[in-house]
Amino acid sequence: MSLEKIKLIAFDLDGTLLDSVPDLFVAVDQSVQALGYPAITEEQVREWVGNGADVLLGRAMSRSLEVSEDLDPELRKKLAVYLMTFTLHAVTPVVLCIQPCLKPLSSCMMLAINWHW
Repeated sequence: MSLEKIKLIAFDLDGTLLDSVPDLFVAVDQSVQALGYPAITEEQVREWVGNGADVLLGRAMSRSLEVSEDLDPELRKKLAVYLMTFTLHAVTPVVLCIQPCLKPLSSCMMLAINWHW
């Protein structure tokens, strides 16, 4: 297949081009501690990721892959706000990490990046 026929390349950034677990760990750990929950580990977050932020937060609050049905929905909303606040301060230099890889491609086709925290 010739590259001239390719019009678009889509990348799943989170977990594919970028290991975001270290940043997710910091954000989730700070979030749960802000609401009085005990600290979590990076290994726990690595085990819990993969089904979206809401499930990740539920797992962090439940301390399990299985999200407890007894979790307070209002508390989960507060935790989501904390998570968004802390992820704004992520330490992974996302653009700098992937720019050398994507820049040559962007000159000859459209690129789409999926990043779903």
